[in-house]
Amino acid sequence: HVIATPVSGTYAAFAFDEDQHFKVLLSEIVRDEKIVWEYTGGNLDWDHSRIVFRLEETGKGKTLLTFSQSELPDTGKVDKWRNSWSNFLDQLKRFVLKELSHA
Repeated sequence: HVIATPVSGTYAAFAFDEDQHFKVLLSEIVRDEKIVWEYTGGNLDWDHSRIVFRLEETGKGKTLLTFSQSELPDTGKVDKWRNSWSNFLDQLKRFVLKELSHA
């Protein structure tokens, strides 16, 4: 579930499961290029981290999504979060491909 208005300077709230909720500041949005989130709540391990999604046209109607998360506090859980993001991005890819096949 997502509550958001895609405008820089606004907040977005996300809920994936009953126990996975978080809130981000949409600090920068450049249409068809980049979205920058500043993490503001939900998981204390991520407080004040920065999440960037970049889009790059690669030709032949394809787009490359590059993801990064920086400024994470040193909690010793980087591998856990890497695996979580990998799972999330894999789900996102499957969702997009499914939607494209129905378009």
